[in-house]
Amino acid sequence: MQMIVEELATSLKVWAEGCQAIQAREAIPISMPDRSNSNEQIDDIFFARGLDLTSLSGKDTLTMAGYQELQTGTLRNSFYTSIFARHTDVRDVQFRIVTRGDFEVTLFSSATNSGVKNLKKLTIKSSEDGEPVTTTARVRLEGEAGKNARLFWSGVALHDNAQILDTSWDAIAPSTVDGKMLVVLRTFGRTLDILDLLTSFEEQSQGNPAYQRALRNIKFVVLDTSAGLTPESYSLCSSFEHVDSFAFEGPNMGGGGNMSQILLVIEDAVERSGVSIDEMLLLDDDLSISMETLYRHWASVLFRTDNTLFTLPVFTKSEPRRMWEDGAFWGRFLDADCQPDRKSIAPRLIRHNYQFEGYKHLDELAVPNYPEYCTFIFLSLPYTQFKKLGFPLAFFLRGDDIEYSLRHNRSGGKIMSNPNLTAWHEPAHSYGQEYMSISHGIIINMAYGQDMADDFVSFFQKRALAHTSVSDVRGIELYTEVLRDLNSRDVFLEHNFKDHYVQKLGFFKKFDAEYEHLPAEVQRDVITKAEKRGQPIVRSGFLYMPVAAQSEIAQVMLENPHTETVRLYRSKDKENLTALTKALSAFYAALAQFDAEYDAIKAHYGERVERSTGRTFWLDEMEVSKGDLRILTRSEFLAAAE
Repeated sequence: MQMIVEELATSLKVWAEGCQAIQAREAIPISMPDRSNSNEQIDDIFFARGLDLTSLSGKDTLTMAGYQELQTGTLRNSFYTSIFARHTDVRDVQFRIVTRGDFEVTLFSSATNSGVKNLKKLTIKSSEDGEPVTTTARVRLEGEAGKNARLFWSGVALHDNAQILDTSWDAIAPSTVDGKMLVVLRTFGRTLDILDLLTSFEEQSQGNPAYQRALRNIKFVVLDTSAGLTPESYSLCSSFEHVDSFAFEGPNMGGGGNMSQILLVIEDAVERSGVSIDEMLLLDDDLSISMETLYRHWASVLFRTDNTLFTLPVFTKSEPRRMWEDGAFWGRFLDADCQPDRKSIAPRLIRHNYQFEGYKHLDELAVPNYPEYCTFIFLSLPYTQFKKLGFPLAFFLRGDDIEYSLRHNRSGGKIMSNPNLTAWHEPAHSYGQEYMSISHGIIINMAYGQDMADDFVSFFQKRALAHTSVSDVRGIELYTEVLRDLNSRDVFLEHNFKDHYVQKLGFFKKFDAEYEHLPAEVQRDVITKAEKRGQPIVRSGFLYMPVAAQSEIAQVMLENPHTETVRLYRSKDKENLTALTKALSAFYAALAQFDAEYDAIKAHYGERVERSTGRTFWLDEMEVSKGDLRILTRSEFLAAAE
């Protein structure tokens, strides 16, 4: 590990020499049009569409016909003021537009309680010599703009061939700041996704001085734990002109383990280098974000005044208009009475399944959203706050980011979702992921306020009832494994934890393998013919199905919507019923033990949670894992070009 620490420390020093501070009273863009969209079907969430309306997507310069209009009051190009008004020293902003030709530009403000209002109208005349004209207008954030506002603008060309060359919302820097940010990525098996993301930042920065300046101050640090890596795996990074990266190889410890592994290296390298880091952004390896989103985030934390964690709204890749979540609460507000007690082993996702069409939901996003937790899809915090919080738990996958957020909250911090940012990601679930979700969720609940076993016992009883109603052996076996491993107190949050998870995930892959891709027409035929026989099929999700209403069930079709696969089985087959009886016997024995020993189990995991967030635990774990760390790439082109 020391060799990688030394290499990264040297790389940080070279990078820091090329960083450029933001000077007090300097006008710095904090939001520019996001022009990155290449999907015509969703361009209306970037720029308003309609008769005489045009779009900036994919264009550096927009040449407009007479009385054609560009309108930015959309999901991706509205400017939300709350993060700046509440968590920075910025008190007013400046709208800036560079044009050639005659325009009429109107600035608008919108909020849930006050509706849309015109802030300012700017009449722009072309210069006599045909040179570009820069026009600016100042807006007070909570004065003219109003509280929790959404700002946007429209520009109408007053003749043919009028051009919009550049535009932005700017902040007048209240102080001089360094603005150094580390972007931390870890991956297993998604090397190409990491390279695609870095390449997209490089490509989108071409011809954009603001993006290039931000990238001077951003360093990407990547831990890749994929099999078969060579130094050539990241050779593409050496061709980048603006993206500064450092990638190294290490042992695969899963999501939480890999995050702690890379943070351990970063912590030592930062201390060794003497470089002061302002912000650290933790990203997932399979998200899609634009360079504009990265830029807006960097700009939004330049003048931060507190240690709030920042996250963003997450949409689904497969349905890009659908918001999956905007942060969440863990285990709360999920019971029948929607109470704040932590009783459930599930998230209450905020704005889950919101569909964005036209202007729907846009003003709702302007109201500050402070979730209880956010995920490592996108989590940003001051580097000093990381030093206080320590490392993620030794969870292979699922729950490490939840606990990290709750730890931050317990220390007095907040989490805010920034509606100026957007990421696309794809949710997934499986038997193995359910095993980790429930096991880790119970440990988190025990550590953060759930004192009694009753609600846990009720959860398992309800799950057993639902799976038993469709004679689903696999579901019963899944929850039995959860209980057995929790009861053993020698599996979770222990050293060499990854070996257990690898073995357990292999075990559950056999469950997943029983599902197959059946064409829709085959599924329809199976269901139709069963109904004709008077033996209708019970069709349900493979997890969290309701209790089946039918008393006599001949056949069951379980579906995994994430993999688009199904499992067909005959519920009354003798072999299935024998296996179900055996599984239920083991399940209820494990549940009885969990209930009887709950206080001891809770005390054990409370101590383990505390222990495995510390530096000593992770240093010891690196020794136990015996994985070699090897550099894959170093690039510091910005500093070298000075």
